[in-house]
Amino acid sequence: MPHGHTTIFLITTLLILLTQPPPASAALCHLNESSALLRFKQNIQSFLFPGALSSWQGNGSDCCRWEGITCNNITGFVIELQISNVAAQDTFIGSIDPSLFELKQLQLLDLSYNGFNGSIPNRLVELTHLTHLDLSGCHFSGQIPEELLEMTWLISLNLSMNDGGLQLQHPNFTELVRRLDQLQHLQLNFVEVNMSSKDVSTVLLSSPSLHKLQTLSLGWCNIFGPLLDKLFLHMQSLSYLDLSGNNLQEVPKFLDNLTSLNFLYLAGCGLQGNFPPSIFLLPKLERLYISSNRELTVLLPPRNLTRNVNIQRLYLSSIKELSDGPLVPSNPPLLPSLEVKSNPMNGSILSSCISSRNFVRNFSSDNPPGLIPEDYMLQGSNFSGYFTLHGEIVQTIKGNDRPITNIEGPMNIVDMSNNYFIGEILEEIGRLKYLRGLNVSINHLKGPIPNSFGNLLQLEWFDLSQNQLSGLIPERKKERKI
Repeated sequence: MPHGHTTIFLITTLLILLTQPPPASAALCHLNESSALLRFKQNIQSFLFPGALSSWQGNGSDCCRWEGITCNNITGFVIELQISNVAAQDTFIGSIDPSLFELKQLQLLDLSYNGFNGSIPNRLVELTHLTHLDLSGCHFSGQIPEELLEMTWLISLNLSMNDGGLQLQHPNFTELVRRLDQLQHLQLNFVEVNMSSKDVSTVLLSSPSLHKLQTLSLGWCNIFGPLLDKLFLHMQSLSYLDLSGNNLQEVPKFLDNLTSLNFLYLAGCGLQGNFPPSIFLLPKLERLYISSNRELTVLLPPRNLTRNVNIQRLYLSSIKELSDGPLVPSNPPLLPSLEVKSNPMNGSILSSCISSRNFVRNFSSDNPPGLIPEDYMLQGSNFSGYFTLHGEIVQTIKGNDRPITNIEGPMNIVDMSNNYFIGEILEEIGRLKYLRGLNVSINHLKGPIPNSFGNLLQLEWFDLSQNQLSGLIPERKKERKI
């Protein structure tokens, strides 16, 4: 290449390199947003759990690296604030500090299960990029503000479990659904809706986004009467449905058309008649809660289809009858049985079942007949079988599993009293290291009290009476200090 051409080539290459932008790197957060977050923390500082939001420091640190904060990698603006359960829920923090509304680029806001109270602030409408809002599990009260309905860009709205008494009257549920027409997730448990099921069905059917709805949670909303059957023909994307605590009277028809459904909650709905066995066979259904329907007869699917059932948690307490088909007379008469088998396709097995006045058997190939599988929650039941208790305890709040590493409150009590368990208490009970209360009285347990009882360092009380157990209560072992 001639010398002149080489020079031109090098100069051109140099100019290209000099005009290229520097390599992309994560942007630092903006000082005004960092300041706003620190003021927000200061407002709730005295209510925070020890160590919560400890990374939020005003020493020049990058707020994009703080707990619960997500920033846009290019602009550095805060786009997500997720600080669920960082403050004591049983206290009253007060209203949301106005500093929050300085985060103008916020897309996701989760303040759930903290002690915020008072009215939901109407200034939320200033967050024009917000698509996901979760204010559940707080103490908000009063009418849901009309300004919230101006946030037509919302995709997910969760106002459930506010014990202050939220109302959706003026504006009402009809206006909310029609104006927030982009919603894919709507959760309003314990919000006072106060409408007939027919009107609720009609409103939902009028929504242009009904076919996109994935989550619908309207438990304990004072909704009454049967739902319109055709509603469920238009909800093929629905994966989570909670209508618990409403007086629906009838099992909604066409539920077995909801082939995307993972979770179905119909507890305490005053359901009558037969619960169709076809619902058990929904291909993705993992949890089914139909307890406290005292006039409901639950029909189980035919035994030859049991392996098609993917349900992992089944709640059947306080129903009229559990039936797996015509019962053969016997002497003495047997109560209906629930057959549990593992699924060879995905290895799933019914891991939790709550029932009452029903005989429950397990015929899984992995366990002897009559042996109840691991991780059962057996509160106030009337089970028959061998007593087993393996693994750790899992806390379930409105169907959401939370692994427990530090059990607090009433979740550290296991009550299996007044059942028909036989066999021995196994040594594995000593693995429940956070247990504070245990009641297995009034059963048919026998054999020695396991030595692993001494491992239950947190145990405050227990009742083993009215069994045929033998031996002394083992001494509590001293906790090792490392």
